[in-house]
Amino acid sequence: MTNRDIQICSHVEAIELLKQDTDFHVISIRDRSAIGVEFEIDPLLKDVSSITYYFDDIHETTDGKELPAKKKVEEILDWSTDKQRIIVHCNAGMGRSPAIAYLILCQDMPAAEAIAILEPERHIPNHVVLKLGTELLGDDEIWTEFETFMTNDHYAKIIDKVRSYSNHR
Repeated sequence: MTNRDIQICSHVEAIELLKQDTDFHVISIRDRSAIGVEFEIDPLLKDVSSITYYFDDIHETTDGKELPAKKKVEEILDWSTDKQRIIVHCNAGMGRSPAIAYLILCQDMPAAEAIAILEPERHIPNHVVLKLGTELLGDDEIWTEFETFMTNDHYAKIIDKVRSYSNHR
């Protein structure tokens, strides 16, 4: 399947998009701590084809947090296979959702083309999700293209912004 319409969104952006256009399938990725919590988007998800997964946007084991699991990434990729228009959202739309969106596109096209979905000034794709997806799809170019993306000057600037924000919390 080519020419998919994949939108990478924050939770809030996904709500706004679904209010305007319900002709999307939705992948909702939430923190593990959000299990059982009702979100503003949930009533909108009842009217569309959607799946919800819970894992944290972390890159290494941390107490009380759940790393992305290979089985969950595989299920998301399998679910997305026949979907043309997809919203992929997580809390901020910066880590988990861009990683998943990139992997979905890598099922249809070379990683060198799929990487264009990522915005250097905004996206910091989750490394664990990408490693798992690279293994699942059996294509080392997925990781190679991501490493090239990571060396982009804009990416370094966003990492500095995140570190600066973290230091002021």
